[in-house]
Amino acid sequence: MKLVTLGHLLMDISIYVKSYPKPDEACVVGEFRYGGGGSASNVAVVASRLGIPTGFIGSIGFDDFGRILLERLLKEGVDITHVKVVVGEQSGTSFVVVDERGRVMIFEYLGASESIDPSDLDPAYLRRAEFLHITSFRFDVSVSAAKLAKEGGVKVSFDPGRVEVSKGLKGLSPLLKYCDVVMLNELEVRKLSGVDDLLKGAGKVMNYGPDTIVVKRGGKGAMILTRDGKIYSCKAFKVKVVDTTGAGDSFAGGFLSSLIRGEGLDEALRFANAVAALKVTRRGARSSPTRSEVERFLSER
Repeated sequence: MKLVTLGHLLMDISIYVKSYPKPDEACVVGEFRYGGGGSASNVAVVASRLGIPTGFIGSIGFDDFGRILLERLLKEGVDITHVKVVVGEQSGTSFVVVDERGRVMIFEYLGASESIDPSDLDPAYLRRAEFLHITSFRFDVSVSAAKLAKEGGVKVSFDPGRVEVSKGLKGLSPLLKYCDVVMLNELEVRKLSGVDDLLKGAGKVMNYGPDTIVVKRGGKGAMILTRDGKIYSCKAFKVKVVDTTGAGDSFAGGFLSSLIRGEGLDEALRFANAVAALKVTRRGARSSPTRSEVERFLSER
């Protein structure tokens, strides 16, 4: 495996509406669909579609949703040999509501998706990868996995998301010290650092260990700050936004795939922006493009 991801594997149940209803109101659903979700598993699928050998570490329930989730990862070429199946607990589920502007509201039931323990981690599996990517997950497992990977010379990337960011820098410090790359959106940078200025905030996060901070800025693109003081930025590509679900995961998968192929940070940033841009033109968390689609998209711009 070139990339191993650690985190949630969830069933996404998505509904598409014109606008969100207010309390005590109802609205008509224009479309309904279901499929695999969970940030870490999404990143694994994105990278696999981009031609990177990828594995996933997580857990599911012994139920119909769990079976479907595993089948879909297999179909995408993701290695599932380190997915734990839990008897007696339901697979995790996300309820996703998307309005006509592509904005997303998510309700998550984690269920069996955090049933991995540190003792379930296989050091040899982790250390075969070039990158371990961790998303919001059980903190003790995340720290153990990052430590094992780092001790084996594997680079570690971390996308904490809204939930983990609430721990603050000191709360996340046991994990941040093992990280090479941390990915945050603008709100997360400010919330985590307590600083409004993005560059200063990113620099404050870097003081806890990471060499590279990636700031995802949605429709404004993205930027990178490195320990040696270099700053890279890339504007977002102009596309028609249909659904932003999974856009950050698509960016992460694109960025890591580019680094694994040996490309520089500036190239990786542009490639990741293109992957995310193509994804938001399509519905569903796992509607990311193939490498040939991304290359065609970039050649036209």
